[in-house]
Amino acid sequence: MCSQKTKLWPGRPLPYHDEIFSSWFTRVAHSNGLSSAELYSVCVPDSRLFHIDLDRFPNDSLIEALAQHTGVSYKKIKSLTLSVYHGNVFADQSPKSRLIWIPPANVSVKSFGQQICPFCLLENEEPYARVHWRLSFVTLCPIHQLLLVDRCTKCGKPISLLKLDPILTFHRCFYCGTTLHSGSSQKHPQHAFLLQDMLIRVANGSWAKLGKKHIHPILYFRLLNYMFRLIGCSRFSTGLQDELGLGVINIPKLREIERYNVRYRNILLNLSLTLLKDWPDKFIHTCRQVGISRNKLLKMKFDHPFELVLQIDRYLGEPFFKITSKDIEQAAEYLKAQGIDPTRKELEVLLNFRFSKSHKFSFKETKKHIPSGQSRYWKLDRVNPEVKQAAKKAAHRAGENVGAWVDSVLRKELSRREYE
Repeated sequence: MCSQKTKLWPGRPLPYHDEIFSSWFTRVAHSNGLSSAELYSVCVPDSRLFHIDLDRFPNDSLIEALAQHTGVSYKKIKSLTLSVYHGNVFADQSPKSRLIWIPPANVSVKSFGQQICPFCLLENEEPYARVHWRLSFVTLCPIHQLLLVDRCTKCGKPISLLKLDPILTFHRCFYCGTTLHSGSSQKHPQHAFLLQDMLIRVANGSWAKLGKKHIHPILYFRLLNYMFRLIGCSRFSTGLQDELGLGVINIPKLREIERYNVRYRNILLNLSLTLLKDWPDKFIHTCRQVGISRNKLLKMKFDHPFELVLQIDRYLGEPFFKITSKDIEQAAEYLKAQGIDPTRKELEVLLNFRFSKSHKFSFKETKKHIPSGQSRYWKLDRVNPEVKQAAKKAAHRAGENVGAWVDSVLRKELSRREYE
C-alpha cells in the first residue's frame, strides 16, 4: 500500500541520469498502481495535481516525501527538474515569468512543452523521457535521425506524461490512446545534429562561440531567441525567409513562439543559427539586403540584448531623413514610367520606407485584382466548403498552417502517383 505511513513504497524505480522529473514521478506512480494525480495527493495531502508544470514547480514537500519513501536523495530528485538549466538557459525563476526555450507542459490543451521520440521510448526496456526533450531548441533525435513529437497526430492533443493512465505506456496518447509516431520520415543533414549538440552543451554550461569571441550561455540564448522571433513573427519575416533561402514553405506568424510545432521550430532554428554564423557579418549583410535599419529594429517590442544593440549601432546606424509629398509623387511617376502601378507596397519597396496605415496619397492608389488561383490562399480556391473545413481541422491537429498542410498533402499525392 502506497501511503505516507509506509516507510518505503513497494515500487521504487531509480531515476535515469538524463531523466526529467515528471517522467520519473509518473514511473513511481505507475509502479505502485496509482495515477500521477493520486500519488501527488499521497505526497502532498489536501492538494491536487491540477494545471502544474511539475518539472518547473515541484514544491519542497513533494520532493521530501518522494525522497523519504523511494530512497532517492533530495539532491538527486532536485537535479531531475528544469532547475538544472537555471543560470544557463534562463535567469528568472519567478512563477509568473515565461521562460524562453522552455514552454510549459501538462498545464493546458495548448501546452506543447513536452516532446518525445517514440522510437526511443519503444526501444527502452523501461521507457522514460529525457530532460533535454523539454528544451524547445531541441527538435531532433540524433539516434533515429527524425523530428521529435510534441502532440498526437490523431487527436492533436499535447503529450502529457502526468495524465497517463497506469495501463498506458509512455508512447501512447493520454487522450485517445493512439500509439504516438513521428509525422515525418524525412532525414536531416548531419550538421543539423552537430548544431543541436552544440546548443545542448551550451545549455549545460559551456560558453558559446559567437564570431571571434565566446559569450555566456544566457546571452547566447537571448540572441538566438531574438533571431527566431525576427525571422518567424516580425514584419520582416517574409523578406528574411526569402533572403535566407527558405523556399515555398509557408510558416505562420505566431506571437507566442512556443506554439510552433516541431517542424516549424526546426526550420526557424536553422535559419536563426545561420544569422548568428560569422557574427555579426551574416546578420548585418542580411539586414541590409532586406532593408532593415537600426531604427526599424529598435522600434520592435522585442528584448534587445546588449551585444545586438552594439552591432546594429555600429553597422546599421543611418542619418534621419523625412519623406516629403514631392518625393512620393516623383517615386509614383518613376514607377508609372517603368510600367508598374504605384501601389502603397511598391512605393514602400522603392523608397525603403513604411507608410502609416492612415497615410493619404495625393494620387489615386491602384488596386490590382488577383485572379482566381493566384491569391495567397490559391490552394483552397473553388474547393467545396466541407472539404475546406476538413482541411482546416486536419491542419490544426497537426499544428500546421492550412496552406502549408494542403501543399504538403498535394506534394505527397503527386509524388505517389508518379511512381504508380
